[in-house]
Amino acid sequence: MPSYGYEDGRKNNLYSFYFYYQDKNQIIHTWARPKSETTTTFAFSAYKSGNDLGNWTDANKYFWWWKNSKAKKEFEARILYEIEENIKKRKLN
Repeated sequence: MPSYGYEDGRKNNLYSFYFYYQDKNQIIHTWARPKSETTTTFAFSAYKSGNDLGNWTDANKYFWWWKNSKAKKEFEARILYEIEENIKKRKLN
């Protein structure tokens, strides 16, 4: 992934992760934080064009509005589903 100056990292108990949709040249920002010893909260935070400096679209700004529903569904299909599948596989081993 081109970094565009964005790197995964930790600040206090919040971990930021960036994903890149190469076919769309789009950067996805997510974060995770421990909720308990056995549970982690994972969130789809924002997205933007890789060529665009700044101008992040808050993934939760229009929670019930059509503007972000497509982005959320794509995030679920492309990222969240894969993470869930990896967790299930690890639990079986």
